[in-house]
Amino acid sequence: MKIQFLSWIFIGGLLTQGFTQTITVNVLDDETDGVCDAQHCSFREAITLLNKGEANAINFDPSLADTLWLEKALPDLTAGNCLIQGGGDRGVVISTKATVGHGWNISATRVTLKGLIFIGFEEFGMKLDSSAEFVFLLGNQFNYNGEAGLYVEGANNISIGQVGQPNWMIGNEKFGISLQDQHFSSSVTIEGNIIEDNAIGILGKGLSMGSYLGNNTIQNDSLIGISLIQSVGTRIFYNTVKGHPQQGILVEQSNNITIQQNFLEDNPIGIMQKNKGIGNRYTQNQFTCTVDPIILENIDQIPLAPYQICYDDRITGFANSFSRIEIYSIEKDSCSEKNGLTYIFLSEVQASEGGVWQYPLADSMVKAVAAIAIDALGNTSVFSEPISFRTYPKVILEVDSITCAGDSTTISAVIDGYLADQFDFFWSDSQGFEQRGLMVKELLSPGWYSFSVGNDFCYRVLDSVFVQQKGLDTIRIGESYGSLCFNTTIEIEGVLFTANHSRQTIIKRGMEGACDTVVEIDLDFQEAPIAFISPSICRSDTFKLGTELFYVGRERDTIIRSSVAQNGCDSLIIVEVHFIDHPVKKLQKDLCVGEFEIINGVVYDVNHPSGQHWIPGENLNCDTLVEVSFNFHGPQYNTIAGTYCEGSQFIVNGVIYDVNHPKGVEYMTNQYGCDSVIYIDLNFDFNTIYYLDTILCDKESLLINGNLYDSNRSSGVEQFVAGGEVNCDSIIYIEITHAERQGEVTLPPLLTVAQGGLLAVVPDIAFQPATISWSSNLDLSCMDCLTPFVLGDQSGWVRLNVTDANGCSYEANAQVELKGTERNLAFIPNAFSPNGDGINDVFEIFPDYNQVEEVGQLKIVDRWGKVVFHSDQPQWDGTVAGQGGVTGVYLYVVELKLKDGTVQNQNGSVFLYR
Repeated sequence: MKIQFLSWIFIGGLLTQGFTQTITVNVLDDETDGVCDAQHCSFREAITLLNKGEANAINFDPSLADTLWLEKALPDLTAGNCLIQGGGDRGVVISTKATVGHGWNISATRVTLKGLIFIGFEEFGMKLDSSAEFVFLLGNQFNYNGEAGLYVEGANNISIGQVGQPNWMIGNEKFGISLQDQHFSSSVTIEGNIIEDNAIGILGKGLSMGSYLGNNTIQNDSLIGISLIQSVGTRIFYNTVKGHPQQGILVEQSNNITIQQNFLEDNPIGIMQKNKGIGNRYTQNQFTCTVDPIILENIDQIPLAPYQICYDDRITGFANSFSRIEIYSIEKDSCSEKNGLTYIFLSEVQASEGGVWQYPLADSMVKAVAAIAIDALGNTSVFSEPISFRTYPKVILEVDSITCAGDSTTISAVIDGYLADQFDFFWSDSQGFEQRGLMVKELLSPGWYSFSVGNDFCYRVLDSVFVQQKGLDTIRIGESYGSLCFNTTIEIEGVLFTANHSRQTIIKRGMEGACDTVVEIDLDFQEAPIAFISPSICRSDTFKLGTELFYVGRERDTIIRSSVAQNGCDSLIIVEVHFIDHPVKKLQKDLCVGEFEIINGVVYDVNHPSGQHWIPGENLNCDTLVEVSFNFHGPQYNTIAGTYCEGSQFIVNGVIYDVNHPKGVEYMTNQYGCDSVIYIDLNFDFNTIYYLDTILCDKESLLINGNLYDSNRSSGVEQFVAGGEVNCDSIIYIEITHAERQGEVTLPPLLTVAQGGLLAVVPDIAFQPATISWSSNLDLSCMDCLTPFVLGDQSGWVRLNVTDANGCSYEANAQVELKGTERNLAFIPNAFSPNGDGINDVFEIFPDYNQVEEVGQLKIVDRWGKVVFHSDQPQWDGTVAGQGGVTGVYLYVVELKLKDGTVQNQNGSVFLYR
């Protein structure tokens, strides 16, 4: 409450300071006669004196108790350090019968306003703009206005009301109080006010750190009680927010908002948070007749609501680690809202690192509870599901008498049969044993067993029993048998024992109620004597040990020799034979088809090219495998073919092949010594002949094969090596004729055309051109005529290309610049129809004789730039060379002689149709 305390220090100082000049308003008219005296001083006149610095306080004559009707808004209050007080028991009502947007705008600092009543304005009763600072409103009324009762826009350190001196905001169309476009440095305190029957009680957009809303009564608004949008650090404490059909409090795109210890009644949604918002804390509020106390919608970071909550003689549950848990009692009241409940804050606890929390509830009147979680940043969760008080049944536990170790034990529970269908039951011990049901019959370890009851996540230990067991007798067998040979087999109690199975514990069942006996068997078997034999033999040989034969496929085995060891036991011989691979030699050779060789009596030829021979080994070496492989090669046939230039030649087997000897057959020996046949089939091409006969203009020249052809050298022969289609030579015969240029072609470098005007582009050509070609980024009337026209709609360029009778080419360029709008000195129609029907048969110029003295020459040009009509008369009947002109667009230029002595051309286009 630090901000509130500092604010009231200032208010106390302001109210108790001496005012050097106080003005008393003594009339209720809205007139201004320039004098504010005892006979006539209107509120408007008093404000003017205040703004001039001639006074610092205004009050109203107590006898005034009616309405001050404004024709327009009061003058903005710009004077600081002043006090304005309404008068009388009910005060003066300030209203309007005209269409007035707002009653009064405050742009001052350190101002206190008391007892003023603003009613019936189109937008808002009073506005505090961004220049207002340290403004205090006490005991005022802002009722039945259009946009808002009180509108605050960016003002700083504003205090609206206090406990005992409330402001009233009733029946305004949209907002009781509208706080708009507040910024980081501004803060607002709204305390102790009565806000009713608006659409939204308080709208706060952009509220900053330190703003406070407390002890206000906000009720029966048609939409929402309090709406915070894009605000930071605002605190909402001790308010009564009642009877709103949407939400009691709406928080949207706001951070670090604290809503604490408010009474929210008869709102279907108590608090709703929408869109992004971090650190918003909703704590210790009471929700009455509420369906959803807290709703968090489209939020990035929401703490997990408490879960697995149980409520019997204490309240326990789980939540996120170290969350702060607030616990609320829930009551069902007769509410206007369907399914409405009342949530009353009970207490708060802290969750452990594991998320467990517990609260011992002593109030037996609480029938149901719910909880919310608040994380370290202050973010608040939604409420958990309501949990009702849980009553558990009474139980009687039964257990078998003492049993033998290893036998099954029966433990059971007896409860009321009706309650057995409502709960889950299970047994457990401290060693991790757990089994559901009323009875357990199985092998159990000695110790305490607990019986628990519950449902959902809630369980409770009702009672425990102790299970006792009698120990078993133990007999040990082993030493009496002595040391046994490794391959001995002994049967004890129906179990066979060997060297690999020498130990086992056997349970021998007791007779006539006696417990079982434990028989522990541990026999001693001697290790087997072992010998190793590992001979190496050729892969095709065998090895024999006694009656056992070893070969490829049986390389290793273990053989038992009976009773040959010193201790009289059998011995083991481990045999592992190593087989040596035979040496392999390869005999490979190339032969011609028809040749053969004999090896070891075997004939090898083209029909029998490969085979194998074994050569006996010497000095106990293994036999050698000889692999024979002959490659037989037949005659080879090759062809040399292709097309070559006439001077080419080839030498094959010492014979020359050229254009005179293009074909033949040669016989040779290949790399294997076998025959090889080569067929020669050649074609020869001749050099390519070209003729160049052209005209060069003036100083033009050609560079051909590195030689310059110009006026000094007009003919010659050039040879290009390998320049033909088959890389043969190319020969060019050159004959050049030189021609003189016939003249020059020029254009003005810069042409100008008025906006909407028509420009004729006229080149200067000193000869009769053979061809004409125009190019441009503008729309030309023709592209191959002598004089095209350009319509003045943008700037651009034109380019002219011309050739003369000798084929010499010429080029000229010009820029077209668009100037200002041409004066319209005459009305000229854009279409006419010379069809003899008496309507629009003539194209005629109608000059503005206020500016034009007379009309001069009229020129009509077709789309090719040809002049089709030329006259001193300002009209055209549509004929061309005595014949009716064809339907289409024509361009015109008319000369207008102005009264100021100047001459101006007006041009454009006209559409002729029949």
